[in-house]
Amino acid sequence: MILVDKHKGEQFIDLLDKTALYTIDKLGEQTKTLTGNEFEDITYDFMTKVSKNTVYEDKIEHTGSLSFPDIVIPEYKQGVEVKVTRSGKWQSLGNSVAENTRIAEIERIYMYFGKVGNGQTEIKYRPYQECLSDILVTHSPRYKIDMELDDGQSIFNKIGVEYDQFRLNNPIKQAKDYYRKQLKPGEDLWWVDGDHEEDQEQGQNLIIKNYSSLSQEEKELFLLEVFILFPEVFASSNPDKYTRIGAFLLQRFGALSSSLRDIFSAGGQVDLSIGGKKSKYPRVLGKLNENSDRIMELISTIPAELFNTYWSKFNHSEDLIKQWFREVDVKAGKDKRKVIEELMKN
Repeated sequence: MILVDKHKGEQFIDLLDKTALYTIDKLGEQTKTLTGNEFEDITYDFMTKVSKNTVYEDKIEHTGSLSFPDIVIPEYKQGVEVKVTRSGKWQSLGNSVAENTRIAEIERIYMYFGKVGNGQTEIKYRPYQECLSDILVTHSPRYKIDMELDDGQSIFNKIGVEYDQFRLNNPIKQAKDYYRKQLKPGEDLWWVDGDHEEDQEQGQNLIIKNYSSLSQEEKELFLLEVFILFPEVFASSNPDKYTRIGAFLLQRFGALSSSLRDIFSAGGQVDLSIGGKKSKYPRVLGKLNENSDRIMELISTIPAELFNTYWSKFNHSEDLIKQWFREVDVKAGKDKRKVIEELMKN
């Protein structure tokens, strides 16, 4: 367990508090979203400004994109990991469990989390280990950050180990041992080795599930996200239209399904009224019609990275619904686009 000088600890909190207040004052009611790197640069700049005439003056360093944490004060063995959200939630995907790029001499780290771009700048900060709620997977195990996590509910509380004991003693093995104990019959652990996007906000649990074991809420979210991200699902004749969707189910929800087609098309055809005329349409369009309002709400909350990854073309400044209709046109055809535009008006 690391012992921290109380006086130095109070000065560190004061530095973070002044930086947060300065950031809120300067960014104000900004509506433009910021990338992770942009917010990190701003935080470093503002922190150096408010450190003038304090013990931290000229002692704050910006470590760069490949190091953890992002900002350090080596003399005091203190550091700050910076995150910004685009989704509007106080949650994000954090750093690797392995912490291979951690600067060894830094002992005390705070998470500094900004919510910028929705017209009201907000900042939360707290000890790093206290806001790590779970271990998720993109390509390797990473922490899930939750700035509103209740005290005593961190992943380390669940495992029953101190953060420093966890990180210094084969953290991946400890994580696997913990999640193995949570497995249900037919489940297993997984992750795919490789590089990953630093600003990605999504991940999934280490446990592989069957689609049928997902909660109703998760099943509904999967359905809606597929409608938005993979409009080829509406295509009449595309033998490969479920290929990307199957991979997405595994990557996003950590689940597999042997009958993806049935999720979207079970039930054959349904009666729908388009332009005042009732006709038979594929069941997948019926499900779209039933969820049109929810799609309108959900599309604005999906991280931009997912649109960049799955859509053929994405423009940050263009209306999302218009871009979605264009994707439908490309992936499912002009006829389907006309039908879907009518359904979304209803």
